Amino acid sequence: MLEWIQPQSALPLGLFLNLANIFCEGTFFMAEYKPISCSLHDELESAATLRKLCDVVYRVAGGETVTTGRIVDLYAREGAEYLLLDNGQEIRLDYLVRLNGQNFGA
Repeated sequence: MLEWIQPQSALPLGLFLNLANIFCEGTFFMAEYKPISCSLHDELESAATLRKLCDVVYRVAGGETVTTGRIVDLYAREGAEYLLLDNGQEIRLDYLVRLNGQNFGA
């Protein structure tokens, strides 16, 4: 049985929305993964290799959100691809809208 734990401090909105997406992906809300293009994947790999600070816009339930960080990993899990930022945020690649102003066509 799950027990509700009262947080000691408020979560940043971006982290809360990311956690909400992770929770929702475990339920009927998970959409089928749509692979991104090879050229966009190359852009992500380049940003990770060069340790660029990235402005990332991605889809969440009810709209879009923005976060900033360095890409520390790109990986696949359970049939979908993800990026991991240095701030701990995990973002599914087909949820990306823009990276440093470049449209990803979400």
